[in-house]
Amino acid sequence: MKAVILAGGQGTRLRPLTYSVPKQLVPIAGRPVLAHIVANLEECGVEDIAIVTSPEAEAAVRQMISDEGLERLGIEVLIQNSPDGLAAAYEVALDWVADEPCVLYLGDCLLTGGIGHVISEHVAGDFDATILVAEVDDPSRYGIVEVADSGLIERLVEKPTEPKSNLAIVGVYVFGSGTSDIVRAVEPGFRGEREITDALQAIVDGGGRVAESRLAGWWIDTGTPPDVLNAQALLLEGLETSQDGTLEGSDVTGSVFVAEGASVEGAVLVGPVVLAEGAVVRGGTVGPNVSVGRGCVVESSTIHNSIVMSGSIVSTSHLSDSIVGPDSEIRGVQGQPDVRLIVGAESAIVSGESSHSG
Repeated sequence: MKAVILAGGQGTRLRPLTYSVPKQLVPIAGRPVLAHIVANLEECGVEDIAIVTSPEAEAAVRQMISDEGLERLGIEVLIQNSPDGLAAAYEVALDWVADEPCVLYLGDCLLTGGIGHVISEHVAGDFDATILVAEVDDPSRYGIVEVADSGLIERLVEKPTEPKSNLAIVGVYVFGSGTSDIVRAVEPGFRGEREITDALQAIVDGGGRVAESRLAGWWIDTGTPPDVLNAQALLLEGLETSQDGTLEGSDVTGSVFVAEGASVEGAVLVGPVVLAEGAVVRGGTVGPNVSVGRGCVVESSTIHNSIVMSGSIVSTSHLSDSIVGPDSEIRGVQGQPDVRLIVGAESAIVSGESSHSG
């Protein structure tokens, strides 16, 4: 079975971060969202993977593939030149899919529990399509599926005002062979976009058998800063301690991952905490629920429930619930309660100093 990951979109709710970092590449618990998705696919034996992205994000996606050691999979990178909807994005990959069975996975969908059961149920039932769903308390906020007495899906509804079901569409679909022409035939809807739900409804209306498969864990659409930080906290709950780096004169409690080449000097780590290769922490307190990227320097600072992306410097600052974009500099930023920042790449926020180092 093949898999297509859709990694386009503007990520407007994550700006200013996503002016320079595609939302699917924001690191959560030390790995980009796309890398978490590829790991989910590998776990269930799917290694024939294509990523559909925008021209602007292509270079960053290819760099992620290299950085995460995913070249071994031979991942195809395909380009969607205009954001015309999920069905249009999937159509970009249909020649590559060659009408074989395929997992379609939205690139901002982070979940636990895996998707192996979805594929198994799809194959065992010989369905035309299978949709991963989750029970939710407020179905009017989601696209939902309505299930007939037969156990098959009979209707898909986007944000219904009077929901007849509490089964929300998560963002993982399995399409059987013979469905490509239906996807190609989808017309733009009221939003002017070609919707993947319209393709699935067309399969149902044409007599196809479309099934639902229940989510085994939790899922989060990583579209806003609180969603990203909440997802990181949930992922870090299962963090296993690994201290391959250097720790000198430091106190450590809870689960911490200190990568080879990272160092901690005279600091307090309160797990869960992830320090990537080359990260340096000097003094201060880091954690809980913090990930610090490659080559970062954190000194004399207190950081809680935050993400500091690669190459950044945080000095004499108190941050909480923050996301610091790559190659940024935060100095002397303090407050009570701790300051919350969402900053893009190559930014500088300096307080109480007359200059900074670029």
